[in-house]
Amino acid sequence: MTLEGFGIPTALIATPKFENSARVHAKVFGMPEYKPVYLDFGASSIAGFSVEQMEDFAERLTDDVIAVLTGKAYEGSA
Repeated sequence: MTLEGFGIPTALIATPKFENSARVHAKVFGMPEYKPVYLDFGASSIAGFSVEQMEDFAERLTDDVIAVLTGKAYEGSA
């Protein structure tokens, strides 16, 4: 949120477990319209995932992260 406040685009990647926290933080920092990129991978933690699984997650999120960083339309979850 600090970088966003300075006009530097950022893309927060979070799991759905942290969706509420991300919304609250954005609102508290005066950016209620901020939309994090959500990675829904069916687990509560990324610990234990293989490199290949993490690469797959990154590929799935690439378009959403680019949309957030460039200010293009982004609907919400991956």
